[in-house]
Amino acid sequence: LAECNFTGQCCEIVVSALQSFSCPIRELDLSNNDLQDTGVKMLSDALKSTNCNLEILR
Repeated sequence: LAECNFTGQCCEIVVSALQSFSCPIRELDLSNNDLQDTGVKMLSDALKSTNCNLEILR
């Protein structure tokens, strides 16, 4: 998802996936997007979920 005009509002979809039971996403590249503070905060909270198996975030 790098450089795809991803915004903070789009983070809700990714956060939902990351927090879902047995999420298969292990690596996620969100570089060069305009996530803004709200998007980064949502991602930060999602990383704390016990269901989140993400190992690499760019």
